[in-house]
Amino acid sequence: MDQEIQNQSQIEIENENENENESQQMSQIQRQDPESNLNSNLNLNKNDSTLQSNTNPAKNNTNNNQTQQNKQKRRTRNDNNDRNYYCGCGKSYLSYPALYTHLKQKHEGKPPEGTVLPQNIQKQAAVKGNKSDLIENINSYEAKFINPYDANILDEFLQFLDTINPSFRKDKVLDQYDNTDPIYVTLKKIWLENYNFDIFKNEEISNIIQWKTLYQHILEQLDEYIDQENKKNSEEKKDSQTNQETEKDIIKEETKKQEPSETQTQIKNEQQEQKNQAALNKLQELKEEPVNKIISKYLIELSKILSQAGMIEMIFFFCLVRKNLNEQGYLAIGEEHNFDMQSSMLKSQISESNVTNQQNQNKPEFCSQNQGDNIVIICNDFLIELLPNQLRQELADEQVYSFQIIGFQEKKITNAIFCFHYFADWLFINKYTNTKLIFKIDADKNELQQEQQSKQLNKQNQSMTDLQSSQINEKSNYMQQKEESESQLQQE
Repeated sequence: MDQEIQNQSQIEIENENENENESQQMSQIQRQDPESNLNSNLNLNKNDSTLQSNTNPAKNNTNNNQTQQNKQKRRTRNDNNDRNYYCGCGKSYLSYPALYTHLKQKHEGKPPEGTVLPQNIQKQAAVKGNKSDLIENINSYEAKFINPYDANILDEFLQFLDTINPSFRKDKVLDQYDNTDPIYVTLKKIWLENYNFDIFKNEEISNIIQWKTLYQHILEQLDEYIDQENKKNSEEKKDSQTNQETEKDIIKEETKKQEPSETQTQIKNEQQEQKNQAALNKLQELKEEPVNKIISKYLIELSKILSQAGMIEMIFFFCLVRKNLNEQGYLAIGEEHNFDMQSSMLKSQISESNVTNQQNQNKPEFCSQNQGDNIVIICNDFLIELLPNQLRQELADEQVYSFQIIGFQEKKITNAIFCFHYFADWLFINKYTNTKLIFKIDADKNELQQEQQSKQLNKQNQSMTDLQSSQINEKSNYMQQKEESESQLQQE
């Protein structure tokens, strides 16, 4: 027994000596490099945790099971499940940022045909934990792609229109409306009185009727939007009144009871949580709004700053955008739904043309069912191929359509592309879409300017060389004539 006690004491002394040596080494390291000290502390903490886990085998087993379960839940690059973000080139990704970087690197930021973009940003974020962090992440992620000028995108649009004709700017910006009449009802009255397609004054042309029906559909969409906004305003007023009353009651109770500060912090946290939830709900609503309503809202904003002539052209243009979305949208996103197609019809021997016609008839309107993310999917085909041809067809008779902004001429087609450019920026800034479109118009303009400058320089250089060569030729001719005259004199 005495020997065992001596052995244990020796072991303890040795351990103490080792600990002293380690502490001396640690103090030396701390003097030399504080960063390495931090890393060594981290390593020591890890070793201590492993020692503690070895001393508790039951806890160790449960921790191992939890880590294995977490590893099983964790997604990897090779995971074939939940790859819901598809590029038109055939690649699929687990998240929208991964798809975005792929589009930026491989396709210059332009989603190819067949690209499936997320319907809303809520799908990417499994909303657990702090909602304020989620809102900050969303805002910081979207702020990366917002330029400083984008905050006043409509002012930029006005400045662009000023380069065409300053008369497109409204004399007085309609920031405020009659308080007794809701803003959107007043706006609808203005539209019905002023922005009517009867201004074209030619009832014999058939396509005028077509544009009237498209315009009428937007007004019908405005009716629904007006009702919803009025309901929201009334509900918000009620909620604000109830919130004010509850806050007053809480303050009274706190002053009476003189409760500690913990309750106040709890109340503040609850209020902040409600604000965060309201912000998330607003984001969700924006991402789920249909195309018809989004176009109506944009036209509402334009009507506050544009004159009647400018507004007519914008309504015409966005009716054209909406028409192409309804015709090409489902093909662009690759959704071949067989709406209301019964199995009996499929089994029967019907030609393929009849089946496709039946499908197109039974499909709901694209702009009533799809959201802002799907507006930009046809932009390449629309701006490069469809728009020039359709403008050439619709605006062939310039006596009827005396448009100055858009048209089938090359310059006016470029103006139309700019109009869509500002609309796409407005969509992104107002969080209707997660996709930031990058147009190459500015780059192309710079290249054209550089080419023109280089051509001018070449012309100047060429003119200088021509001048020099002409001077040399004149001098040589003069010398030849002089020599000839001298030779003739000598002969005489």
